[in-house]
Amino acid sequence: MGQLLKTSDYFSQRVLDEIARAKRSGTEFSIVIFKSQPGEDELPEVACVRGLPSILTGVRDTDSVCRIGNDTIAVLLIDANGQGSRTAAVRLIERMGDAAGRWSVKVLEFPDRESVLVDLGLTA
Repeated sequence: MGQLLKTSDYFSQRVLDEIARAKRSGTEFSIVIFKSQPGEDELPEVACVRGLPSILTGVRDTDSVCRIGNDTIAVLLIDANGQGSRTAAVRLIERMGDAAGRWSVKVLEFPDRESVLVDLGLTA
């Protein structure tokens, strides 16, 4: 397992493709958003970069990972329902460990809870 970091354009297109596929065939997917919560003496982009390797090596080959802005990482989980995406988010936070710092984690599920973000309130 392991991924390369995707561009935001690629990630956006993948999300649009998955929305179309879900509407056409009834599949599910989720987007997990990790936002770094750096300490007082740390830049957000440094905290974000420290968390990336654990996320990139912890997702399936079918998933996509993108850095959005200085302090946010988004993960597109293909064929993942709500419970599966929350389990994946917890697993990724655990993989990061203490060295990656604190993270706010939100899960966006499609199609069941398209507009609902679930804040897991996790910290590594």
